[in-house]
Amino acid sequence: MECVIGDLGRRLQPKFARYYTAEGLIYYIEGMGMIEVTKLNGVKILVNPHLLEIVEETPDTVITLTTGKKIIVKESRQEIKNLVKSYRKDIFAE
Repeated sequence: MECVIGDLGRRLQPKFARYYTAEGLIYYIEGMGMIEVTKLNGVKILVNPHLLEIVEETPDTVITLTTGKKIIVKESRQEIKNLVKSYRKDIFAE
């Protein structure tokens, strides 16, 4: 994985260090700025909650990112909503 350098040419703080995977998703260091969801095949992935655009149940839960990428996950729409709310509460508590 390759670490992205900030706009001013300096390394970003670990909380904001970005990594790219073969799928093109942006992953942050685990437990730092990400929510964990489970794909239908059982693989757990971390998703940047700032990139969530739409979460819909059709009946599977489909997350659409602002990049246009779609991810089908096991969690319900309400569970995703609760994960994002919890993440945002943690940010504002700091």
